[in-house]
Amino acid sequence: MGRRHPVTGSPPPSAAALMDLDADRWALLLPHIKGALRAGSDDRLGARGVRLRTAPTGRLAGGRGRRELCDLIVAEDLWGLVRARVDVAGGLPDDLARIVTGHLPDAIAPQASGDLAGEPDPSGDGRQRARDRQRMKVLREELDAARRRAAGAEARAEAAARDLDAARAELETLRDRVAGLERQRTDAGAERERAVDRERRRREAEIVDLQQQLAALRRADEERRADQRRRDTAREQAMAAAERHTTDERRRDAQPVTRIIPGRPSRLPDDVVPGTTEAVELYLHRGRRILVDGYNLTIQHRGELGLERQRAWLVDALGNLARTRGVRPTVVFDGESVGGQQRAGGARDVRVRFSGEGITADDDIVLDLESTDEPILVVTDDRELTDRCQASGADVIATHELLWALR
Repeated sequence: MGRRHPVTGSPPPSAAALMDLDADRWALLLPHIKGALRAGSDDRLGARGVRLRTAPTGRLAGGRGRRELCDLIVAEDLWGLVRARVDVAGGLPDDLARIVTGHLPDAIAPQASGDLAGEPDPSGDGRQRARDRQRMKVLREELDAARRRAAGAEARAEAAARDLDAARAELETLRDRVAGLERQRTDAGAERERAVDRERRRREAEIVDLQQQLAALRRADEERRADQRRRDTAREQAMAAAERHTTDERRRDAQPVTRIIPGRPSRLPDDVVPGTTEAVELYLHRGRRILVDGYNLTIQHRGELGLERQRAWLVDALGNLARTRGVRPTVVFDGESVGGQQRAGGARDVRVRFSGEGITADDDIVLDLESTDEPILVVTDDRELTDRCQASGADVIATHELLWALR
């Protein structure tokens, strides 16, 4: 006889009987067994029971997991917890209900009715009817199980269909959101391009306006400088006329006769070669106006001196030239000086001019040439300035040619 359960009084089935259950009956019983494991304490279940309690259902459906579970139910005396969770009237198959309630612990299907009663069957027909009834019962149970499985499958299918519909709706929502975001991105990109185009046009308009303002300022500055040049030239011419009238008679009598033909530019006699000492002598006749490119001369010939000493040397040398030959020299330096024009080194006959901010000495010399029709001699080695001066009708000599005259 099997040992009886201390609570129910009925013996648990053997592990072999539980292992002999078919897959469908084991699937019906397994939820109640797992519920019993969850209800049992850790001390009662032991390490193996705690491990099986957390094992997935698929692992306990067969094989080693099912065998361990069957051994645990019998060995640890958990069958009472299983019985407590089973509602016998809830529709378990009869043979499974008998195992749970302890009426048939070691068999799945009952034997012939005569064996169950312990009495011989009075006739062979009775035994056949009993077997037929038992077979019909098994078939009904199998049909009920199949119906339950079909109902479960249908419910799962309906749930899956609902999940699919929900997923489709969510997908459609996401697609709408993506389309909306794409439209927003497109609209934002178009608006950004329009904003960039507006800003570009505004900047271009500002640039045009600033360029026009700059051109107007430059024209006004050029006009101011040209007016200043004209005033300076008129003043110099007036001073030169006054000086010529006050020169003593002896100096005027000693004035040599020049053979150069005046004009813009001057023309040398046919027997005089340009660039020679004789040509320079003719250019430097009395009363001739000379414009000297200051730093162009001093840096080449007195570059070892500081700029201030270079200017002083050149102004003194031109002062000597003015006194001995009667020329009217003006030297132009790059840079600024208070007043824009000054005399230097006590040389009364030398004009010193600084080009001022935003204009070079070359531009100052060309503007001076263009503000008068008087014949002017320019002293420079600058090729570009030479071309500009000659285009304005000036006579041009190199710096070393002036140094011959200074010696």
